[in-house]
Amino acid sequence: MWLFPHPIMGLLALVAVVVIETVILQRRLGLVADQVFFANALSAILGWLLCIVALDTNLSFSLPRGAMPADVLLLMAKVVVPCFILSVLLEGAYLRRRAKEAERRAFWSAIIKAHFYSYLALIGLECVWIRFGIW
Repeated sequence: MWLFPHPIMGLLALVAVVVIETVILQRRLGLVADQVFFANALSAILGWLLCIVALDTNLSFSLPRGAMPADVLLLMAKVVVPCFILSVLLEGAYLRRRAKEAERRAFWSAIIKAHFYSYLALIGLECVWIRFGIW
């Protein structure tokens, strides 16, 4: 959600994330949309607090005009990779108690897969947002 500077775009991105993760986690772990939504809201809030308060950063990065693709990838890695890891860990810790019957390896595999697809969607939405200057 922090990839989107406008709150409405961030909320739309959160909806997309919850839908993607719910579809995967419901099928593989039997979790429901409310649980996935709460886990995402929790990780977004805690992740934001951690980055802003504890790490003293606002995740605000910029590139000069004419930046090379390698620069864009490096910038994305600085933002996306830490957010991905934090999201997997926070949401996984919350959802683990709700998916009691899942074996540990299957559980974490499903969590990582769900986040992989939802982060691909976030990156795609961010590219559309940048390309078409939405909002």
